[in-house]
Amino acid sequence: MPWLAEEFGGARLWAAGQDLASLARLVDVVMPMTYSFMTGSSAGHIAALCDELRTTTGKPVMPSLQADNTYREGELPMAAVEQMLDEVERSSDGGYSVFHLESLADRPELRRLLASRAPA
Repeated sequence: MPWLAEEFGGARLWAAGQDLASLARLVDVVMPMTYSFMTGSSAGHIAALCDELRTTTGKPVMPSLQADNTYREGELPMAAVEQMLDEVERSSDGGYSVFHLESLADRPELRRLLASRAPA
């Protein structure tokens, strides 16, 4: 879930059933839904979530970059994508995923941004 442990009265555990200490024994990497724009959080929320998950699980973290304006009206602003990408890159222990990958098909400026920031 894209929530910190204390958000929404601890809903990550009681509503979503995500007991990270237990899940950590079953996985090699944690891939959180770091969709800050979708949830109305700041891009800095991405780093806070990744740090918490890394500390809680002891596992490497591979965040997601929100690339579509899911659940909100209008197009996702490129400035917001760039802010989120900055945080995703800083917070990753080895890459990131793109959500929704299909959104890249209609946004050449988004493809160019990601290509310009790809590791050599």
